[in-house]
Amino acid sequence: MGHFVVFLTFLSSFLASTSAFKNKYFRNQMDLPARLSDFRRNHPQNVDQHSQMQLRQEVTDARNPDTCHCMCPASLNYDSGPICPNYYRNCSRLLIKKPRDCQEMYQRGYNTTGVYVIYPDGLPQGIYVRCDMETDGGGWTFIQRRVNGDVDFYRDWSDYKQGFGDLNGNFWIGNDNIHALTAQDNYQLRIDLYISSTNKTYAIYNVFKVGDENSQYILTVAGYSEIANEALLYHSGMKFSTKDRDNDRDDGNCVQEFKGGWWYNHCYMSNLNGVYGSSNIDGLNWELIYLVYADMKVRKMLI
Repeated sequence: MGHFVVFLTFLSSFLASTSAFKNKYFRNQMDLPARLSDFRRNHPQNVDQHSQMQLRQEVTDARNPDTCHCMCPASLNYDSGPICPNYYRNCSRLLIKKPRDCQEMYQRGYNTTGVYVIYPDGLPQGIYVRCDMETDGGGWTFIQRRVNGDVDFYRDWSDYKQGFGDLNGNFWIGNDNIHALTAQDNYQLRIDLYISSTNKTYAIYNVFKVGDENSQYILTVAGYSEIANEALLYHSGMKFSTKDRDNDRDDGNCVQEFKGGWWYNHCYMSNLNGVYGSSNIDGLNWELIYLVYADMKVRKMLI
């Protein structure tokens, strides 16, 4: 009788977990087309063919669970490996493992530069980002890009916290998002710099992290390598400053003088959020070399 009671208890728990999972699975499946519609409506400037293709693939995966991995309740996991009944085959990729950055998108076969949706740790709703799938092996997540003067980068704390601009043009993805990205793993930073359309250089830092808002988005950067000089190292350990929040070490106000949110010190060796097109000291520059293009992008350190 005791064995029979134990069996009934196990069966009841097993069926309950099955029902709960099926409800969660089908609810997520039904939500996906709505998500695609919501993304198109709320972010029309950022929804290009790549991000639409990605979301359509999620919908396809949800409707074809046999193409996805096997996920079992803990009660069915044994030392020899999981035992997965057919009714536990489902889209664990959708419910558990979503791409956290552009590198994970690249590893899933997305190899065209463009706009995608990623899910950094702590951001379950996902964020739109621009991915560079071509440079130096691909998989780079842009955090900043300057291509012309269409977007003003002389902004307040809230704008830099949330992000602004157009992912197909000029943008800052937001300090909260940069923190979420760089807190989840060890990331390197690549900065591409164009002095002219034919005169290009870049810098790579093998350590790049941005703290949370409580730290005032403090910058940690180290491990400089590659061609351009190490101008960003001067800013390591600095808090972020904006037009309404002065966190620099200077007696004056660096943001007001140089017209861009940045990790100013006394004041700068690099000013990649300065005024586009200006040849004065408030301009977009790298050690006073004035630029026509700049971008910043991150990727997990390759081991």
